[in-house]
Amino acid sequence: SAIFFQLDFKKAIAYFSIGHIAYVVLGILTSTYEGLYGSLIITISHGLSATALFFLVGFLYNQTHTRSLYFYSQLSQKIPLFSFFFFVCSLANISLPGTTGFVGEQLVLLSLIPFGLEFSFLPVFFTIFSGFTGIIFCFKLLFGSKVRTFQYFDLGLFDFLFSLLLLIPIFVIGFFPTLLFY
Repeated sequence: SAIFFQLDFKKAIAYFSIGHIAYVVLGILTSTYEGLYGSLIITISHGLSATALFFLVGFLYNQTHTRSLYFYSQLSQKIPLFSFFFFVCSLANISLPGTTGFVGEQLVLLSLIPFGLEFSFLPVFFTIFSGFTGIIFCFKLLFGSKVRTFQYFDLGLFDFLFSLLLLIPIFVIGFFPTLLFY
């Protein structure tokens, strides 16, 4: 919907946050162990993936002083390290299996089953739609066809380490979610 027409990619990332918050609220409303644990995991996941994405948006903004998608394209060829981190963080943001978001969303969906499968239909539909729009958004930015003449610099050592430190817990908790309570 609005994400398809959004040109400011910082606002577009913020729109994806609404889906995370909806899952957190759903998990809390179920008042089950799975729902509350899933809400906690989604909150942690959102904190990590959204922070990484906003950091990367800021990294680009510092170079070009614009956040408009109109001015960015083919970044995968120009700044490959940035593109790798942006792509992986985008996948984590849409809850790819193996990430913290996937574990949290599955727990929240599992907590909805006792209330009836009809309550799970809308969140599942939203997850599929959100994933679809997230991939399109990411591909527009990294592999788009518009060519602009900005001079880009790839991630430096600090930027690389910061991005890596945000990605590691996303996958560690994604594969080992019980580590949160040990």
